[in-house]
Amino acid sequence: MVGIVFPLPKEISRLNIEQVLDGWKQFVKRHAGVKRAELLISLARSKEESVMMLNPDLILVIGEDYVEKLSKIAPTVFIPYGDMTQDERITFIGEVLLNYYTDIYSATAQINYVTEALLRASE
Repeated sequence: MVGIVFPLPKEISRLNIEQVLDGWKQFVKRHAGVKRAELLISLARSKEESVMMLNPDLILVIGEDYVEKLSKIAPTVFIPYGDMTQDERITFIGEVLLNYYTDIYSATAQINYVTEALLRASE
């Protein structure tokens, strides 16, 4: 299967507005215009701020240099992109998500148990 590869924020931050518009014309049937191109470039140049605006629960990155900065926003997991096949990456990401959400479910269950015990004790 062949897919379209879109540029990463690091690559986008080096582009000018005309280059972004040309890219949109090439890959997307309807591009969003100059103001959207300016916004895209601005967000790409301020990676941490743009990620923070998304309010993520978990961040997956393919660049080790992002882990330290982004882990201040949310738990961050490095995916060794070049060292894995596509199938290995999908499996790895699945395992990360399963572990993350299992931990959240377990913590939520513990909180609910303690809350119910406190409510029973206060009756």
